[in-house]
Amino acid sequence: MSARWQGLGPRSRERLAAIGIDTPDRLRSSDAFDVYASIKPR
Repeated sequence: MSARWQGLGPRSRERLAAIGIDTPDRLRSSDAFDVYASIKPR
C-alpha cells in the first residue's frame, strides 16, 4: 500500500481493500456512511 494512506494502519487498509477501496482517492470519493456500514464489526 502507498504512503499516501496517512493515518490508517494496516488493519484499516485491509478492511477497506476487502470492500474494494484500494486507493485514497477511491476512499475520498466514497460515501462515509456506506464505508462505515460496510467495515464496522458486527
